[in-house]
Amino acid sequence: MAIKWWQWRNIQERLRLFGRAVQGPEPYRIEFADDQGLTGLTDFEARLIRVNPEMVPGLRPRRGYEITKAVLCHEAGHRRFTTPAKLSPVVHMVSNILEDQRIESLMMEEFAGTRPLIRDLTEALYDRSPELEPADDPGQVAAFSSRGPTADGRIKPDVVAPGTFILSTRSTMIAPNNKAWAAFPPSTLYFHMGGTSMATPLTAGAVALVREYLRKKKRSA
Repeated sequence: MAIKWWQWRNIQERLRLFGRAVQGPEPYRIEFADDQGLTGLTDFEARLIRVNPEMVPGLRPRRGYEITKAVLCHEAGHRRFTTPAKLSPVVHMVSNILEDQRIESLMMEEFAGTRPLIRDLTEALYDRSPELEPADDPGQVAAFSSRGPTADGRIKPDVVAPGTFILSTRSTMIAPNNKAWAAFPPSTLYFHMGGTSMATPLTAGAVALVREYLRKKKRSA
């Protein structure tokens, strides 16, 4: 069986040296494993960082090496700036997304050379993102949205607008694994979002266009 590029002892030592350097004092132990579904993991109790050099299949060794360094940098950010806490699964998921944004910004401020690594990790994660699944029936109110009638019989909602899988702009400063509802593989500057964050500006924009038409064409409003 052929040895994979990341299984060579000298490669692992170079990666460990980098990982220890960006962690700072009293660094955690670093392990490498091609566990399916694993990108990186920081185990605070075991004082261990585990990364998967094959998180993105099919990469050339040099590219895989740089992506692995980026994951080490990301996990070192958790090691340096995250306060461990036991949370419910839903709260943990949301807090982890927010925490990823914070720690990567801090790591880029602390180590200027890590910005290209984080950018490469973002691109790699987007390249492996699945294709966008179709949204809900456009003729129906989304399952997570409130709907009428009210207890006293009034018809609700008063206004509805598209709010599922809306293509929106994406900040360059957020964490690479933050894809909101779904990634937009052609560009990391966009992703798909949903909810009132998308429906509200769409409604406001539509109302503005209607008002502009009434003012210019009908001399009213």
